[in-house]
Amino acid sequence: MELALNQIDNIIVKDLRINFDKIRNKDSLTSTEFYLICLAGAKLLNYQDLFLKSKEALKDLSEAELNEAELSVGIVSMLNSYYKTKNLLQEDFELGPAELRMQSLFNPVLGKRMFEILSLAISILNYCPYCVKAHAKECVKHGLTPEQIHDIIRLSSIINGMAKIG
Repeated sequence: MELALNQIDNIIVKDLRINFDKIRNKDSLTSTEFYLICLAGAKLLNYQDLFLKSKEALKDLSEAELNEAELSVGIVSMLNSYYKTKNLLQEDFELGPAELRMQSLFNPVLGKRMFEILSLAISILNYCPYCVKAHAKECVKHGLTPEQIHDIIRLSSIINGMAKIG
């Protein structure tokens, strides 16, 4: 994947590029998982170059699958905001149940495993410790190993760094 960032001759950019390629070339995440995480992360962070290149790499997916990956940023971000705030205030207020519509979480087009992977990556990028923990546990239930979860954390962090300068 040739990103505009790759054209910058700088040690910081080189570190990011090497880290990105290292995760991309590992076997812990499938190519589809890798690029869907990139797509969702790029959407969240408005990193257009990575978003378009990821979409291109995912050309074999259906429009419904691509839309779900892209739009999952909205529902997961809503929940990240809610749970960060609710947990921040829980010692001071009894706020009750979320009462937020979340039907899209019950039967995702990409499957529950992939939706949990995306939810974990988005929660990492939104800095929601409660959602990160919950989605990491769900990922384990769907067969992900600690190494795979660690690579999702790394990839999300790398995307975050790249988006800040890309």
